[in-house]
Amino acid sequence: MMKLKRLLSEIPVERIEGPVEVDIRGITYSSAEVKPGYLFAAMSGVKTDGHLFIGEALKNGATAVLCEEWNSSNGELKDRSTRIQVEDSRKSFAQIASQFYHHPSKQLGIVGVTGTNGKTTTSFLIRSLMEYLGPTGLIGTVGNWIGKEKQKSSHTTPESSDLQFLLHQMKSRGIKNVVMEVSSHALAQERIWGTFFDTAVFTNLTQDHLEYHHTMESYFQAKSRLFRDLRYSVFQNKKPLGLVNIDDPWGKQLITLTSAEIWTYGFGEGADLQAVNIQRTSSGTSFLVKTPAGELHIHTSMLGTYNVYNLLAAVGVGIRHSIPLNIIETTLGKTIAVPGRLEKVSGDYPITVLVDYAHTEDALLKVLTTLQEIKTGRMILVFGCGGDRDKGKRPKMGRVAGQWADSIFLTSDNPRGEDPMQILREIEAGLLSLKGEKRGEYRIMVNRKEAIQAAITGAKPGDSILIAGKGHEDYQWVGKVKFEFDDRLVARDALQHRFGC
Repeated sequence: MMKLKRLLSEIPVERIEGPVEVDIRGITYSSAEVKPGYLFAAMSGVKTDGHLFIGEALKNGATAVLCEEWNSSNGELKDRSTRIQVEDSRKSFAQIASQFYHHPSKQLGIVGVTGTNGKTTTSFLIRSLMEYLGPTGLIGTVGNWIGKEKQKSSHTTPESSDLQFLLHQMKSRGIKNVVMEVSSHALAQERIWGTFFDTAVFTNLTQDHLEYHHTMESYFQAKSRLFRDLRYSVFQNKKPLGLVNIDDPWGKQLITLTSAEIWTYGFGEGADLQAVNIQRTSSGTSFLVKTPAGELHIHTSMLGTYNVYNLLAAVGVGIRHSIPLNIIETTLGKTIAVPGRLEKVSGDYPITVLVDYAHTEDALLKVLTTLQEIKTGRMILVFGCGGDRDKGKRPKMGRVAGQWADSIFLTSDNPRGEDPMQILREIEAGLLSLKGEKRGEYRIMVNRKEAIQAAITGAKPGDSILIAGKGHEDYQWVGKVKFEFDDRLVARDALQHRFGC
């Protein structure tokens, strides 16, 4: 509980109507969650506008309403609440949320990881290192962890009040360090405003989410905010740190936009953390890392050159936190399972089935080229593209699939409000653009379960099947219906049905 006057002390207010010496018992952006004593924040969203629900919030007993516009239709209720008008209710609410929970991020060492691909894997790697220092929090796409306790997540990065409450829980339970995936949507929507990051990691930037950001430049500017806003470090006498993939063209631009200390990582001579002597086999990857703190050797079961970048970022965070190099070597050398990231469907079968979250052109290319290096038979691919999402990547992903897979099953991947067949035709256009070039054979099967079953039924001993796009997800969105669906479980059942074990 906190006085409204104190909550408003850190935000610019344009107008206040009503008392400020009142107790606020809770804060929310959902009018349905409002109770007497609550502050309700009316925020504009992609699909609706919270200002339309001010009346409902007042009827539910809101003590205060934060908004950008005054709603005259609710004037008769003005004596029952305080109304605060601000220029940006999202940013103001994020600051209020941090204040309400006593600025938990100022007492935590928070590492933010942003980029198009690799956020989840990099975050898991960093968490494995940070646990050397004690129980560690993790916030991201596949779930939120308070130490070993997992909580479900609905967003890669939670809404501001949910985020501050989660950080408050972590601090209260003895967590000292937190690793957080930071999405471009969260940055653009001010969800992390009022959160202090000691370290920020940039993995890469490739086409995705352009249905929201519209241009790559706008997408980049959203990502760059994590670095431009670095302004506080829990380490005394240290500036916040930005770890940037310097081999990515956008990374080169990013380092010019922040006043934070910058460490670069990559494969070239100019990188502060440089990977050399990279050796790839069917059982894993090994390489030498040159750093200002000394050299270390990484031997990991992780596949793919793209994972070397993820490991380099983790090494940088480990050094930042003064974790001994031998501990970094040992920890990153262990098998670190990341749900839905080149996850093998368990069982002893004559074919290999892998599930991966690759849902962009770049991610799909990297996974397919990695598997091409180690496969013994055909490369079979099952994938689709999400509905109501970036349409421009569909033909590009189709072209990559045709170039690198021997057999392709185009199928649904959360079609949402779009016609599933129309999505698949747009992917098919990329396949058909490979005129005169080698192109994998393909089939269109709208039903994802049937496509997975057909791929497994038709596979020959030695073949590899990649089921891409959904990874860890345990649902499928069709229209407005969200039903249970897990690629891993469907594949496991199909394998057991075919091979009887």
